[in-house]
Amino acid sequence: MVNPDRWLQSCAEDSMDDEVRWEEENEMIYKELRQFGADPSECDLHDKVYPLQKELMQALAKRDDATILSIMYSIFDVEVTEMTDRAVENY
Repeated sequence: MVNPDRWLQSCAEDSMDDEVRWEEENEMIYKELRQFGADPSECDLHDKVYPLQKELMQALAKRDDATILSIMYSIFDVEVTEMTDRAVENY
């Protein structure tokens, strides 16, 4: 039988590892964007998330990770494209 305390501890450790990896990946993306003149501080994902809020909330409620990632990747792609276009226009 699995010790519940050990199981919870391992879940917490996995979660922290995922968070560190996410932060590293996020910083790498921002660094690359800055190299090409795009300013991540101008990023406004809220406007992109709002129209998809219902679908995103349903996916979160169902714990449908594939749909959540799909929605977030599509939003991120649109925002990165717009940031790049703004950087090119200002160049």
